[in-house]
Amino acid sequence: MPSAQTSLLPLILFMTLAGTLMTIIVIDLEHKIIPNILNLTLGLLGLVFLIIQHFELQSPALHLFDNLKNAIMNMVIFCVFSIVLRGTFMLVTKKDPLGLGDVKFFAAVGLWLNINVFPFFLVASGGLGILLGLVWQKLTGEKAFPFGPALVVAFVLSLCIPEKIISEFL
Repeated sequence: MPSAQTSLLPLILFMTLAGTLMTIIVIDLEHKIIPNILNLTLGLLGLVFLIIQHFELQSPALHLFDNLKNAIMNMVIFCVFSIVLRGTFMLVTKKDPLGLGDVKFFAAVGLWLNINVFPFFLVASGGLGILLGLVWQKLTGEKAFPFGPALVVAFVLSLCIPEKIISEFL
């Protein structure tokens, strides 16, 4: 049975995650930037979450190693995809669709999300980005909009909706 201290760790972690995500939204809306320290915090929280899960489930050490290896592979896949997406879009339209903070955000959420959830995350962030872009343009008259809030909401949805439901959606 986990001790009271061990049970508090996930709560503290998710409270820190919520604060980090809210800060990303506010800063991106105000300055159109996602600071490196916030992306780094998001990634580190993902790694800490994996470790906490390991100890709470009392899994063998090999299981932790496999989970960390998978999380790092997911991070690389998410990051490479966003770099390719950014580069392709820039080549075709001569516009910058994703800032480097957005690319780093993709990498950080790769440490949190299973690769099976990646298509859902992409569809959700794209759809939310279109809606946010339309609202942003209407409210501010600016064509360029901060994509971070759409990424954050898509990430939270990807975390909260069970994978089984997501796989049925796709």
